[in-house]
Amino acid sequence: MLFSCANEDDNIKKHSTSVESSSPIPIVGSFKELYELSGIKFEEPIQQSSDDIIPYKLQDYTAIGYTRITESRYMITMFEPVFADAIGLVPYTTYVYNWLFVEKDINTNGARFYRGKTSPKCGMTPVMSDDYQEITDFLNRGYRILDEGNPTILRTHIFYVLSIYNGAQLNKYVPCLPEDLQWNYYLLTND
Repeated sequence: MLFSCANEDDNIKKHSTSVESSSPIPIVGSFKELYELSGIKFEEPIQQSSDDIIPYKLQDYTAIGYTRITESRYMITMFEPVFADAIGLVPYTTYVYNWLFVEKDINTNGARFYRGKTSPKCGMTPVMSDDYQEITDFLNRGYRILDEGNPTILRTHIFYVLSIYNGAQLNKYVPCLPEDLQWNYYLLTND
């Protein structure tokens, strides 16, 4: 027994009639043909015998600390109560702050770098904006891969509060100190 709703039938008719039907409909016999019909370049997989296959394994690693830090210019600001509380500061107090762009070089020793793991004890995750500027994802901790190779270069962001404006030195790092960063990753090896 088959049940159908009129709305579903109408939706199918609407989509099927929107296709240009005056030209012949191609008959596709393989994914290769379907890819070519869709304008996608298709490359044949490389045929290998089982003797050619090299077994790979993921090895789990965590790097601690950093290799280098670059800084933005210092600026001043005040924080609203909810945000100030979240980062452990006093609302409506003027602070001197900047951003730290913290990088870690990972020596891969010829293995292939594979992120695949979250890094909840890293800094705030750098992401690329629509206009190709690196910005900060404040809600997620992690890193961005700047360059893959040997070394593979990783980057994260830390918010740094130097001091109260014309006042006490604070040296507050959010979410953590650069030396406490933990960068989780895998290396794909053929050991």
